[in-house]
Amino acid sequence: MQDLDTCDAQEDKQAIELKKRDVAKKLEELKERKEYYGSLQKVMFKSGEKQISMSDPESRSLQLKYGITDVCYNVQAVADRMSKTITPARRKQYLLPMVKNTKK
Repeated sequence: MQDLDTCDAQEDKQAIELKKRDVAKKLEELKERKEYYGSLQKVMFKSGEKQISMSDPESRSLQLKYGITDVCYNVQAVADRMSKTITPARRKQYLLPMVKNTKK
C-alpha cells in the first residue's frame, strides 16, 4: 500500500512539473505574439493606415454584397480616349478623379 502511495505522489509531482513547463511554454508564446502585434500596431500608427492585411500588404478588408467582408483589392483603372474605356454606371463616380490624377 505504501508503494502505491509513493508511486501516486511521484506521478502527481511529475504531472505538476509537466503543467509548469506547459504553462511556461504557453506564456512565452503569448509574449512573442504580444511583441509581434505590438510591432504591427507601430507600423499602422506610422503609416496612418487603419488596417493591415496579414496575407498581402496591398489588400484591404472591404465590405461586399449582403454585409459580407473579405480581404481583397479595390482596383480602378483609367485609359485614354483612344482606348475607349467602358465603365459600368455604378463606377462612374470614380472615373473623373482617376482621369484627373492621370493627367497630372
